Amino acid sequence: MSIACKIASFVVLIASIITGIVWGNISYDFSWGIFFSIAISGLLLFLIFFTLGEILDRVDSLAGSVESAAHTVRSVQKDLQSTEPKKTTNASSSYAKRSMLSDYWICKKCEHRNPQSARFCQNCGEHP
Repeated sequence: MSIACKIASFVVLIASIITGIVWGNISYDFSWGIFFSIAISGLLLFLIFFTLGEILDRVDSLAGSVESAAHTVRSVQKDLQSTEPKKTTNASSSYAKRSMLSDYWICKKCEHRNPQSARFCQNCGEHP
């Protein structure tokens, strides 16, 4: 779509210059006023279409960047879901104290109580 806008902008510019020359010569003596009015109108249309093409290019590249970032986020989420936190019975070697009998574990960094299903501390974000 952006290429079509840019091509159309050049076609409009060339057509307006040719039209300005033709209309300027209709009265058998060249009229600069008619030529410039048509040429300037064509130049404005050229700028509008070319700018629209550039905007469409930027939007397309931005959409590609957003899609790439979304893909990265999805792959990281998938990796996080596939890795289970390590549960050890030895509290001294464990980063967080996890009680097998209770419904929570305590973060060793901030001592926040977190549910057993939490992969990270809900207070500070540390991984057990």
